[in-house]
Amino acid sequence: MVYLLHDTDIGGDSDDMAETFLIEALRDNGECQSVAETCVCNGDSRYGQYYHTGQCMEVAKNWYGNFYVPIGILRNSALWLWDVYASAIASEYASTLLRYADENDIPNALLVQRQALVDAADGSVHMVTTGPLRNLRHLYESPADDISPLTGAELMRLKLNELVIALGVYLHPDDYIFPEGDDTANLPADPWGAEVINQLATDEEIKVVWVDLGYEVYTDVNGIAMNPLKRAFQLWTGYLWHSWGAMAILYAVRGLSFGGTEYFHYSAKGKRTYTAPAHVLFTFDSGNQYWLYRSQGKSFFTDIITPLCCRAPTHLGTDIPYLSAINPSQAYPDTNIDPTILTGKRFTGATVVSMGEGITVGSFSVDSDEQITIHPTIDKGAVMGFRDVLVTIPTGDGVRPGMFELLPVDLLSANLMAYDGYRCFMEQYIKRKVAGLPPFKLPNGTTWE
Repeated sequence: MVYLLHDTDIGGDSDDMAETFLIEALRDNGECQSVAETCVCNGDSRYGQYYHTGQCMEVAKNWYGNFYVPIGILRNSALWLWDVYASAIASEYASTLLRYADENDIPNALLVQRQALVDAADGSVHMVTTGPLRNLRHLYESPADDISPLTGAELMRLKLNELVIALGVYLHPDDYIFPEGDDTANLPADPWGAEVINQLATDEEIKVVWVDLGYEVYTDVNGIAMNPLKRAFQLWTGYLWHSWGAMAILYAVRGLSFGGTEYFHYSAKGKRTYTAPAHVLFTFDSGNQYWLYRSQGKSFFTDIITPLCCRAPTHLGTDIPYLSAINPSQAYPDTNIDPTILTGKRFTGATVVSMGEGITVGSFSVDSDEQITIHPTIDKGAVMGFRDVLVTIPTGDGVRPGMFELLPVDLLSANLMAYDGYRCFMEQYIKRKVAGLPPFKLPNGTTWE
């Protein structure tokens, strides 16, 4: 399983929506999981710009029923980027928004990225960035905080398997056979963010793969019914567009080879450097970076990317339950959690409710389309840990990973001991107060009056 942290500038040209749909198709295949999705542009309220990029991202994830992946946005970035389709899609598909009916509720991209890295296993995350590099620089330079005592650079060195960067540099008509050229969009839009390229060039603990492919690899959405992906293409330039980000995602998930076929190959090791406002150069010398080359023709990749992006979800997100909250959300073994209230959407017709291994759902009632009352019991000997909660309706299953937690018995004992200690203390305090005895003297020398 490949774990992706995806940072993009969705909302301008349509390849960013295509790469987001590609991630979901590959997730539907069981090939990857998203640990977080972040957007590097959301307009700038100081200049009267306001793009609904976070909501656009949520629409894409929810279309595939991937309701729970963390989403973050960069606000007031002053980046000049188009709002070609983000706001339109957020408005036209507003009924599919579940978590973020208000764009202002979407968390900060940096905090989402840091939390995703903290929660991930060491060396497991494939971070893919396909837009201006401001979020990447923010992450790399971020200091220790309440999320982690590690800096951003330290977190990246510890948690990343690799960092995959697609700039969309226009180098050569033959799909970038030369590792030098000028970026006509991402770098001029954000020269401050682009400086992270030079920082990464000297950091050999982070593996970087540069994917400047896709200019002549196309995604074609002509043959599908209208959906958020086709609408993005329609509002951009039509139903055919380049696949810059999609090629980076395909490499990050399937690697150099897949199914016995070589897809890509690396250059010799080297490093990439940046000169403002838009020039990049890859030199084949010391470093821990690679220039990625295609091992197959352009049509090979078009024939992979287009069907994946255009394939209908196994379960359309609008046809499966969404689970928003459960109360209680945690319990100790042998404690009573009857009744438990589950809230969400699309519960009508539910035939199965499960709270995971070690918890028996004796019965449940569907109170409304947005609430179920569950009557569960925790089995004796149930193992501590997080449980997925599942609701089945005739059109499919809705599953929220790790929604309920069984707490360890030793924590229960510790809490009871703390409570007993407090109760004994208060009993002695009241007896001394009633008897007119001197107040308690605490270890720090103060008295309990």
